[in-house]
Amino acid sequence: SSVRSPSRRRKDYCPVYASGPFAILCTLIEAQEGNHRRSNGRRQLSLTENQLKRLAQPRCRANFYDRQIGRGSRSAFACMEEMARRNLVRKEIIREGEERWALLPNGEKMAKACLAFEKAVNDTVPSFQSSTEKTNRNKDNITLIIDNREDMHFRERIRLQAEDDMVLIEERELPAGDYLFLQENTVIPLVIERKSWSDLADSVQSKG
Repeated sequence: SSVRSPSRRRKDYCPVYASGPFAILCTLIEAQEGNHRRSNGRRQLSLTENQLKRLAQPRCRANFYDRQIGRGSRSAFACMEEMARRNLVRKEIIREGEERWALLPNGEKMAKACLAFEKAVNDTVPSFQSSTEKTNRNKDNITLIIDNREDMHFRERIRLQAEDDMVLIEERELPAGDYLFLQENTVIPLVIERKSWSDLADSVQSKG
């Protein structure tokens, strides 16, 4: 007689800490409870894609905006498809075709567990900057200068992030680089040139 091998027990889904799904779930439950950093105590049962990316990015290792090398040329936000398939979140179409994302009951339960785990990690391993340091983050009078010819959408992303981190920002036409920093009108000796992978490859090949 044949012997049947024991069936493997299906593992329950659990998002990895600081992954895209983990960050999304934590952000949505914070919005639902009115606890995220821009809520002012107001509860939001759903968030737009732009709101989700802006609020979830600081707690995610991957990038919600740009395509990732080794991720099939997709951004971390592509995880929303799988989360919807698992009945954790749903997409809502509001007026004028606006898309918003909200938690489903299973997602709400998992989101609370993720948020509790994140709190335990933060309590055990304190973040680099305390809340007091964040309040006084720009005490050194640092201003980020962005080249006004930089991509419009990328400039907007930097502006929003700088606003969240309380960093002063200005746009000017820069003679070199895309970004530099001023400290009390003195240029800090650091110039940043942003390049896509294809631009970088072209630059390297042209100098070869």
